[in-house]
Amino acid sequence: MFMTHTITQIPTDTPSVYAFRIKTGVSPDEMSALADVISEAFALHGTIRMLLVLDDFGMSDALLSVSLKSLTTQARSIAHVSHYAVVGAPKLAELMIETFDTVSPIGARTFAPKEADEAWAFVGARPREATAPRQTMSLGPSA
Repeated sequence: MFMTHTITQIPTDTPSVYAFRIKTGVSPDEMSALADVISEAFALHGTIRMLLVLDDFGMSDALLSVSLKSLTTQARSIAHVSHYAVVGAPKLAELMIETFDTVSPIGARTFAPKEADEAWAFVGARPREATAPRQTMSLGPSA
């Protein structure tokens, strides 16, 4: 399981569905590490579905966490992600994701926190309990 100070992978009951909880304060290094995990998923499965659950995450977090590696992975996602759900996106991000959905082959949707079950249904998976850690990273101070 992938974990940093602000990013925690949520194990799913479907191997090709990758879910992550991202809290405010995420760093470019953490986003680069997440990009590595997603790139490995592309190599392993070809096509994946993704779910991001954002906790107290604002547009400033999105802007401050940008890294070249994460941008490159986002560009590659067009060929490797079939469904992309975001729970708790800031309003501007919601608009960007909904616009992206209309111009790309990826099914992209946003959901309010109270609609989390709908987001899980959209990506075709459910959360499950972690069994064994896949990868744990420590970036930044402990919470």
